[in-house]
Amino acid sequence: MQFPLAINFIFHKNNKNKQTFSKLFYSFFCRDIHKPLFRGLNIPVYFYDSDNLVINFEAYEKNIIVIFVDDNLVVDSKSIEEFFNTYKEENNIHFIFVSFTENFYKISSFSSFQFIRVHEIEEDRKQTYLLKELLHDIVRFLLQIERIKIFISHSKRDGLDRALELKCQIEAYSKLDTFFDASDIQDSTEWTKSLHQNLSNQQNVLLAIQTDSYSSREWCKKEILIAKKNKIPILILKALKEGEDRSFPYMYNVPTIKCKNERIDIDLLLMKILLEVLRFYYQEKYLKYFVDSYCPDIKDDIEILSYPPELLTVLNSDKKKFIYPDPPLGYEELEILSKLGNEYKFFTPLTCEGQL
Repeated sequence: MQFPLAINFIFHKNNKNKQTFSKLFYSFFCRDIHKPLFRGLNIPVYFYDSDNLVINFEAYEKNIIVIFVDDNLVVDSKSIEEFFNTYKEENNIHFIFVSFTENFYKISSFSSFQFIRVHEIEEDRKQTYLLKELLHDIVRFLLQIERIKIFISHSKRDGLDRALELKCQIEAYSKLDTFFDASDIQDSTEWTKSLHQNLSNQQNVLLAIQTDSYSSREWCKKEILIAKKNKIPILILKALKEGEDRSFPYMYNVPTIKCKNERIDIDLLLMKILLEVLRFYYQEKYLKYFVDSYCPDIKDDIEILSYPPELLTVLNSDKKKFIYPDPPLGYEELEILSKLGNEYKFFTPLTCEGQL
C-alpha cells in the first residue's frame, strides 16, 4: 500500500526565500507547530536543494514536485534539468513551476511550461496568491480533474448581490467554474434534479453565503443537507448583519470564513475554498489507505468521514463504525454520540486501538 500523496519543494541552496517559504509550506500543508490541536492537512512534505535530489517516489501514489526558480537556479540549472528530464514522463509525478525572477524562461527545459509568476505579484499578496495557485494545481492532480466548480448557495432576499459579485470575481481571478440559481423558480422537478447533479461529485464544493435570511430559506437548507449527504466539501462565508431569528443547526461542523467588509479578499476566499477541497479529499484518501492497511478484514463495515462525526452523519449512513481525521473529538461531543448506543463506534487513526 502507498500513501496517497507527498509534496516535494525544491529550492536552489542560495535562494533567499527558502527559509521563509519552507516554514510557510510545512505549517500550511502538514501541521502548524504553533497550533498542535488544530486540524492540519498532515500531508507529507519534503524540502530539497536542487543539487541534492534523492526522492523516494515509490512510497506515494502521487508525487507533487514544486520547483522554485530564482536567478541562482537560472545560472546553476544543470542538476535540476537532469532531474526534470528523468522524471517528466512519470504518470505519478506532477511538476509545478514557481518563478521568483523575470528570467525564469531562460531554463530551456522549463520554457514551454506555465509558471506561477510570484515575481509579478505585490509583496503583501505573494503568500496568499502562491498558496491559492499551488492548491489549485495540487487538487486537480490529486483528483485527476480539469476544473473545480463552486456551487454558490445564497438567499435571494439578502444574498443575491454578493453571490453575483463573487461569481464574477471567481471567474475573473481564477480557473474555477461557478454555479448558482439566478431565478426564483426553485420548486420545479428540474431544479431539484439540477441541485443533485451539481452537488454529487468531487468536482464540486459548496460555498454558502450566510446572510441574515439564509437559515430561513427552504432551498438554502436543502442545499446544505444534500451536500452533506453526498459528501461534498462545504465552506461557510459568514456575512451576517443584524443576526438570525434561528440558525440552521446542520450547516455547522464545517470551516467558516468571516466577511470583514463589503468587499472580500478574493485571493483569501479562493485559497480557503481550495484548502478545504484538498483537506476533504486528501483525508478521505488517507483514511481509506489507513483502513485498507490496518483493518482490511472489517473495512466494508467502516464509514470514512472527512469531517468529524455528528448526529446527521449517523442518519445518513447504514454503518455503525466511523473513522474520521485527527484530532479526536472532545469528551462533550463524544458523550452525545455515545447515547446512540454501544454498537456505534467513532474513532480516528490515533484512537482506533481497542475500538475495532
